[in-house]
Amino acid sequence: MKILKNLTLAQIFPAVPGDTSLNCCGDADCGHYSIPPNVGKHAFLARGANQRRRIVAKQFVGAVRMLGRFTMIVSCGVLTGFPVIAQPPQTVELSTRTFWLGKVPKTMSVDPPFFAPRRVHWIEKIIEADPVLKDTVIHVELALRPASKNAEAINMYYAPLRRDRLDPRYDLPGYLIFGSPVSVADPTRLPNRLHYIPQSPDAGFDVTCSVDNLREKMRLCIVYATYPPDDGIRLKARLYFPKDPATRPGYFREVAERMRDLVYCLDVTDDLVDVQKDRPSLTGCRPDVNS
Repeated sequence: MKILKNLTLAQIFPAVPGDTSLNCCGDADCGHYSIPPNVGKHAFLARGANQRRRIVAKQFVGAVRMLGRFTMIVSCGVLTGFPVIAQPPQTVELSTRTFWLGKVPKTMSVDPPFFAPRRVHWIEKIIEADPVLKDTVIHVELALRPASKNAEAINMYYAPLRRDRLDPRYDLPGYLIFGSPVSVADPTRLPNRLHYIPQSPDAGFDVTCSVDNLREKMRLCIVYATYPPDDGIRLKARLYFPKDPATRPGYFREVAERMRDLVYCLDVTDDLVDVQKDRPSLTGCRPDVNS
């Protein structure tokens, strides 16, 4: 190994004359975070200075050419009326439909994909002020099976409840109510899960509730609703610790219909608009409301 004698500190770290550019040290060996040294101000000293000067000069010329190309592209774009700088995506695709949210949530990349309107700030403000939806957490999701078949699965695994196994506070007129079969060990045990299916054939929703029989209260109800333009999309509203259904018999239907209305307003498949400006209240968008 060859030992270098009389090597001074100035040769290892040469001084940089003149003003220092932002984050630059004047030498191509320094980390300058892609900001090229100013070849007009900085001198290259010590061993290999000429070679480093040529390298940086070539990089500087390349940067100027790139800037010229970019300026020409921007100018052409302005002259032709086309935007040059891409805007952040404002819409998401779910099944066959396109929804305008103003952003693309990370949940669209999970399996199955979904978006939660309350996680979008401007929609959250609308839902928070909505008398029907303010106590809900909504998901618009890709259905693993046709959304209209959800109630059929309940019929397969649960049995209609006799009224002697149903707390009157949880009874609802106009609904078929299903629960777990009678326990052989304890025939009087009340079910801890209830399923409500509207008797109206065109309702397009059903509800599943979990019950805390010890505390005699409902812990969670989930309203599952179809989205008529696409049976591959399911709407879901979670209701935490809801009031007894008997005290508000129309509430589940109100949630399903208002949730559909909100999603109709976000749907821009057939009319690509800026929803935040064109439909700011997210109301009155259901076809049966406008027809």
